[in-house]
Amino acid sequence: MSKFSFYNRLSILILFVVLAIGGTLTPIVVLKWKSESNEKLVMALFQEWEGADHLPTPFLAQMLDLKVDLPLKMGEFDCQKGEETLALYPIFKKVSLKKRWPEGLLISYKLREPLACVGNFENIVIDREGVLFPLEPFYFQKKLPTLFFDPNLFEIEGGTILGKKIPQREMDLAIDLMNRLPGDIDLSRIDGSSYGGREIVVQTQDFFILRLTRKNYPQELANYFSLRHQESVFHERDKVIVDLRISGVAYIGHYEEVPIRTNLLDCSKS
Repeated sequence: MSKFSFYNRLSILILFVVLAIGGTLTPIVVLKWKSESNEKLVMALFQEWEGADHLPTPFLAQMLDLKVDLPLKMGEFDCQKGEETLALYPIFKKVSLKKRWPEGLLISYKLREPLACVGNFENIVIDREGVLFPLEPFYFQKKLPTLFFDPNLFEIEGGTILGKKIPQREMDLAIDLMNRLPGDIDLSRIDGSSYGGREIVVQTQDFFILRLTRKNYPQELANYFSLRHQESVFHERDKVIVDLRISGVAYIGHYEEVPIRTNLLDCSKS
């Protein structure tokens, strides 16, 4: 055996011994450090979020029932149960929780983004997925349109509608209407029993009232936009109501009171 080969093998043997000793000692050191950290009190709550909206840290502490006068030890806090508790709040689109050693917790989350106020209820908003959740006190005051839905869509279970979803068909309709013409939208009579009472009501941002149908609203809106270009048609622009439900016809009149209902919370106003 050559001298080079002997020293080469000896070096490899020494390396394996060092790695074996290191591999044995390192877990002991980590376990001892974590054991000591488990006895430490939860002293800090950190958060990171996606999107523009986030929550004040005291809100998160309250959701997790963390109390300054009754602090928990790091080893006593169950992150899985904490995540399950936070997931009960429908404001979260996603949320995760983990320990940040030696004395803290880290919450990572994304809040649902309010699309509109739901005028059927007080302090309830909806996102693009059709999920219902509270606006206050979790969100800064926002300027939002108002949507009214057929009351039969709301199945209140356990005494609350929070976290429940509006059927996708109705959400797709509401979102398409909002994209075509910003304003408040009333879909509560969209499937009325009589033809005369079956309608979509839209209150535009300049307070025109439009009466439309589910089936033909794209064409009816196109007819409305065409009429708006004709100044002589709307010589008086105060309290105008336009009924476009009959194909090729527009009934134009005036109203004394706004037909669309007023949102109880009026969260659409900044």
